[in-house]
Amino acid sequence: MAASLASAAVQPNIVLIVADDLGVECIGVYGGESYQTLSLDRLAAEEVWFEHFHVMPLCTLTRVELMTGLYNIRNSVQFGRLLNGAQTFVHVFRDAGYATAVFGKWQLGSEPDLPRRAGFEEAVLWQHTRRPPGYANPGLEINGVETNFRGRLWPCAGPRLCDFVPAEPPRPAIPALLSDDARSLAVSAPSQHRRFESRCPWGGQQ
Repeated sequence: MAASLASAAVQPNIVLIVADDLGVECIGVYGGESYQTLSLDRLAAEEVWFEHFHVMPLCTLTRVELMTGLYNIRNSVQFGRLLNGAQTFVHVFRDAGYATAVFGKWQLGSEPDLPRRAGFEEAVLWQHTRRPPGYANPGLEINGVETNFRGRLWPCAGPRLCDFVPAEPPRPAIPALLSDDARSLAVSAPSQHRRFESRCPWGGQQ
């Protein structure tokens, strides 16, 4: 796969979005009527969306499966721990020349260098080396260094994600956005969009 990615005529930027505890029944494009998911519905119309997929009914187990593509019976030695030396999809993209980064909720192991060993060149994470609050005054780890912020998680981490994907990057980029709160992604919130639109090359829309 890395060889075919590297030899592709066009290597697009890829933003991978994973939201905790967000069911398919919540999204408008899949028939959901409970919420207005205007941004995600627009992404589905303009980009790539899945019609056939499988996840675990728990957030941490889903993230582990996402990293390796393996069922958890082959994946883990204990809950919420990515195996040391596991081959991840991130390695494949990195080997094909992509810049790699992860932003958001981790819960895959507390070793400071684990995101790097999983293939990520940059990591802005919550619940990596510690278990602080995440909604107000989040404690983040930026490339393994514990850093505290005042405010909410995504206003702290969101601008760094936007800065990671410039309009004309020297390398194609694949940032992974692992949200701890489905509401931060699913529900249309124009006031939140405006906070990032000057920083994001795609106009500040999730």
